[in-house]
Amino acid sequence: MQYSKAILFTALLILLQACTNSPKAEEQTGADTIRTSSYDKLSPIREKVKESPVASVSSPVPDDLNQWKFAVQVYQTEKRFTFLVRMQYKELRASDSLVIPNLGLEPVVEIRKGSTPMSCIIGFLDKKQMFMPYKKVSVNKEKLSFTTIQHYNVGTYKTVKK
Repeated sequence: MQYSKAILFTALLILLQACTNSPKAEEQTGADTIRTSSYDKLSPIREKVKESPVASVSSPVPDDLNQWKFAVQVYQTEKRFTFLVRMQYKELRASDSLVIPNLGLEPVVEIRKGSTPMSCIIGFLDKKQMFMPYKKVSVNKEKLSFTTIQHYNVGTYKTVKK
């Protein structure tokens, strides 16, 4: 009986500790340091938006009568981590937005060839300049397809001394 009460009391303490939530974005880690989120390294608004694409790929579609192409272009927007993707296959055109995770540095978008002739992979470079695949643009049954192939989440902190 005494053993059951001790287990119940310990479980209750653990539950209370787990449910305690601080509304602040700061966490006290020691007597003289505070950990805060560092998403504020770059302004979320871009001062100057490039008119030309930051990344593009284009390949001709085999056809004897027309000069059709498969093309994908990525453009900057006013929002630093949001890009506009324009896609074309033959006379079919589409556009969508692409949101890159905030890694605390200027986002660099790249387009790489896909596994089939009418496909490509849109991704970004991480802090180690490694290509991180994110979206796939492809043609399936004469239709453009824009699919997410990988999801990314970022959580960064900086230490501030008092």
